[in-house]
Amino acid sequence: MPIVIDVFRRENPKVEFKQFAGGGLTATRAQQRFYQSVLDWKPDKVMLVVMTRTDADYDVLKQLGVGFAAAGIKTYMFDEVHDPESVNPGTVERAPAAAHAGGIEVIEVGSVLSSSPDRARFICLDGIHMTEPYHRLMAREWLKFLAGARGANWKRIASEAKTLNNKIEDNLYKRFVKAEPFTERDQTDRYNPDFDVLKADFAVTQEEVEQAQNTYVFWRDRASERRGERLDTAQEQAARLDHARAGGPQGRGAGMGSKPPSAGGLPPD
Repeated sequence: MPIVIDVFRRENPKVEFKQFAGGGLTATRAQQRFYQSVLDWKPDKVMLVVMTRTDADYDVLKQLGVGFAAAGIKTYMFDEVHDPESVNPGTVERAPAAAHAGGIEVIEVGSVLSSSPDRARFICLDGIHMTEPYHRLMAREWLKFLAGARGANWKRIASEAKTLNNKIEDNLYKRFVKAEPFTERDQTDRYNPDFDVLKADFAVTQEEVEQAQNTYVFWRDRASERRGERLDTAQEQAARLDHARAGGPQGRGAGMGSKPPSAGGLPPD
């Protein structure tokens, strides 16, 4: 936890952390020593890193989840914490089952722990505390979870990005085909594209700028062909100024050779 706290202190100091800790902390001891203090602190989320060694621990684990949920607190825990006394068959599986019953979201790290080359060095010589390699690994997995990097559906993300790019190009083409409604709206809203800039607009590579500009010019020319005219100088300048916000598809020359969108009923070529 200190590692995670330090990372967030540097990256997002507005996020507050508070650690309630004790060596060899079981679920029962955690409830007795820290439960009320956690409720009094009123966090949004709680991460439980406790051991479950007795029937009472499993019952208490469920109670903790139910209690925190009743207070509007989202609770998480790892599916395994590498407890040196968890040697009985079924012990590792029993804790996640009790957690699920209490509404606790379980983060899977068991496979990461078992495959770690440092696994044999996780436990200190006292047989109770854990070593730095263990804490670093668990902190990394917790940070991944907080950042949303664990279990991300990259296929779905790519599909949604493609859909968004297509929508951007569709609107771009429609504006070139019939600009009057857009121009009137911008005038009514007193919209000035020169001031429509975010910090992220400048966090682009030269290649990305060229891709966006190529896409912009491509749809401009396709719309001009349909109307039988070229754009004026002001619009030519806009193509250069607005390329970072045009947002075309990925890849150099992307969009070249594809059919224009429907543009509100206009048939493609």
